[in-house]
Amino acid sequence: MALSSLPMLVEVLERYELLPPEQLRELRILAVAPTATFESICEDLKQREWLTPFQLDAILAERGKYLVLDQYVLLDRLGAGGMGEVFKARHRRLGRIVAVKVIRKERLDNPETIRRFKFEVQAAAKLQHPNIVMAFDAHQEGELHFLSMEYIDGLTLTRLVKSRERLPLHEACDYIRQAALGLQHAHEQELVHRDIKPGNLIITKLGRTLKILDFGLARVNTVPTGSVETRVTQEGFLVGTPDYLSPEQAIDARNVDIRADIYSLGCTLYFALTGQPLYPGGTPTEKLVHHATVPAPDIRVLRPDVSPGFARLLAKLLAKRPADRFQTPLEVAQALEPYCLEGGPIEPLGQLLPPPGEGSTETRFRLDDDPSEPSASSSRTSRTSKPSNPLPIALGAAATCLALVLGGVLYLSSGPKPLDVPSRFENDATMTMVLIRPGSFRMGSPDDEANRDPCEGPTHEVTLTNAYYISINEITQGQYRVVTGESPSLTKPVRGAADWPVEHVSYENAVEFCRKLTEFDKQKPEGWRYRLPTEAEWEYAARAGTQTRFCSGDWVRGHYDGKQPLAGVEPIPFTPKGPSQVGRYSPNLWGLHDVHGNVAEWCLDWFSEKGYPDSAPVSDPVGPESGKLRIVRGGSWQTGGAQCRSAARAGRPPEYQGADVGFRVVLVPPQ
Repeated sequence: MALSSLPMLVEVLERYELLPPEQLRELRILAVAPTATFESICEDLKQREWLTPFQLDAILAERGKYLVLDQYVLLDRLGAGGMGEVFKARHRRLGRIVAVKVIRKERLDNPETIRRFKFEVQAAAKLQHPNIVMAFDAHQEGELHFLSMEYIDGLTLTRLVKSRERLPLHEACDYIRQAALGLQHAHEQELVHRDIKPGNLIITKLGRTLKILDFGLARVNTVPTGSVETRVTQEGFLVGTPDYLSPEQAIDARNVDIRADIYSLGCTLYFALTGQPLYPGGTPTEKLVHHATVPAPDIRVLRPDVSPGFARLLAKLLAKRPADRFQTPLEVAQALEPYCLEGGPIEPLGQLLPPPGEGSTETRFRLDDDPSEPSASSSRTSRTSKPSNPLPIALGAAATCLALVLGGVLYLSSGPKPLDVPSRFENDATMTMVLIRPGSFRMGSPDDEANRDPCEGPTHEVTLTNAYYISINEITQGQYRVVTGESPSLTKPVRGAADWPVEHVSYENAVEFCRKLTEFDKQKPEGWRYRLPTEAEWEYAARAGTQTRFCSGDWVRGHYDGKQPLAGVEPIPFTPKGPSQVGRYSPNLWGLHDVHGNVAEWCLDWFSEKGYPDSAPVSDPVGPESGKLRIVRGGSWQTGGAQCRSAARAGRPPEYQGADVGFRVVLVPPQ
């Protein structure tokens, strides 16, 4: 029996709390208006976007109670896989939009399916990285098991490539570089994905960040024999997708390591550049045989525009023997970095997305809709088939072109014309400036990070929508003198002191230096200006795609030659006598020196000991509106290693001048 009365509609919405309190109050007023009818109120609820068509259909079918799942209100059904269904949902208390993956009811009588689902939750919950879809929590309500995850508004790499046939080299390399950084984080948690493919890589509309989907098949290397791993990799069940499966994974999925994912990354990069799999055509079994025995085709046959050096890089990714490949995803990211800095602008993602209302939900939201990517178990029975991707791909309205950059060309939101700017340059004050592309990262430190301070939390995703340059070194005494005619440093003069970082500079001194540098430098792009980095810009550049304590892992590579972990009582990074010559130690992945130690660096933001406001995602944050202390980042020669971590924060009065504080600058485009 269908619901058809206005009082019953209001009663259902109130009983199941399907609307926030303020909307319910307004609805009660609308419902008693003389002209109100059941049909007009239903239409009004849709027009105001208080209820989705999915919700209204469920309510009218008297299935309103099924729209509530613990603390979540289901908004839309986004798709289904072999293991369960995925819904778009809203957390009733936090208002956060998430994706909820619910295990299929008809499979709840299978204990192994539930165990496998719990294993997926445990694996996903360990991962917090901007290039991996984040898991929020897992729940059981009655017999229902579900996982809430980050909701992604974007496009899978599969669909992106199909919409454009093939990608430019710099764009494809940057996406795979981001995937490699996410896999490096998983590798550090002893996780292997085992199903890397274009359909499991999604690119967000905002910031063009790539995120890895579906760590549900990840294997913890330390899983004991007889655990759920036995079910996932039992005989006759092949984990992975034939077009992207490493030779060793086809033989023994239990014992593969991260190098299997590296091979799959190579296959995915080949697909992004050519629009076709490494070995097109044939049955799944024939594809597996080809991966094991047939040499990988030379990319230059289909892409003669790539260099021999890049062809060798790709061949190393696709080596048959794991020992002949790159050994870690970090090595892959480092090798790809130079190729991300070539070519032109990225096409705005919003131009590839259908407008609202175009096509049904079934055609706009799919979990695994690429027929060219059959799972390796597709020829098996449905009982052992691989579940599809667990997250929605929300293809929304066309997005405004954000500031997008890869390498030498910047795409500004203020106009459709790309500006040609170099990936790095030396300005008139002899500073080397490197271009930082827009993107997202996880800011702050997790609760379990060693030596963390409460002011470093909560962790939250930050998206920087504009490209900017940043100086690869801290501003030196010599550069400060060139721009201002003086140097406030009190460091004992030594030979080459001009290459030591300037210190004894207040916040006001640093701001004034940036103003003068903007006037002084004639090499900068027209209209751009120098300033101090925001705290978010500083941490994004310092991390360079990493989520570890330091940009080189859980110790400072270079300062300690990568041998001495920083834990407990730590020695100071440099020398107790003063700062070091700039650029003396190895740079991070993006070419920045001395982001850990030497001198602490002024940032633009005010400092709050309470930490960040909350864990909600933000774009281009600038910190509190006022305060008594300004942020300094990176620690110094006077502090222990704990204060030099990527997430470590401290505050100083703006007038502070000390031997432990200097700064570096950013160069930003016209706003």
